[in-house]
Amino acid sequence: MPTDPHEESIIKDQQEPKRISRRQFRKERKRVSRKASRQHYAQLRDQRQKVKHEEEALNDHANYLQQKRLWEEREQRYEIINSVKRRAEEAERKAREVAKQKWRDALLRMPMLPPTTTLTDNYNNASSSSTSTRIQANIRNMPTFVSTKEQKEKEHISSTDIDGDTMNWP
Repeated sequence: MPTDPHEESIIKDQQEPKRISRRQFRKERKRVSRKASRQHYAQLRDQRQKVKHEEEALNDHANYLQQKRLWEEREQRYEIINSVKRRAEEAERKAREVAKQKWRDALLRMPMLPPTTTLTDNYNNASSSSTSTRIQANIRNMPTFVSTKEQKEKEHISSTDIDGDTMNWP
């Protein structure tokens, strides 16, 4: 308890509010009520934004999971397609190798025809034009390129090829 009268007056002043005019009192009350309503609406807005952000986060996460699932399905399809392509290419390669081997075997089984002239004959008679024309005559439908009139007259003579057909070279 205060013993000093001066202290009693200080305490009394603190307890009693100051009297203000009616106009200022109403003005202060309006200001306080407006501040309270602004704070209330700000809290509501913050709550709505927080809920909105949470919903967006959930939607984004759901969208991400859906996109991831679709991507994985596409990847799986591509892997299946690529594996089928690889198997097809491998089968084609094996088929080509088998066909190539069959072709080689068939060629090796074919009887060889004896040559009509030997290489030594060609080398020995290289100077004579009759040998070269005889060798060329064995080749069917071989074009000839004549540069002089004399050779043209010589080759115009009909000659026989391997089959015995008569051919007239121009």
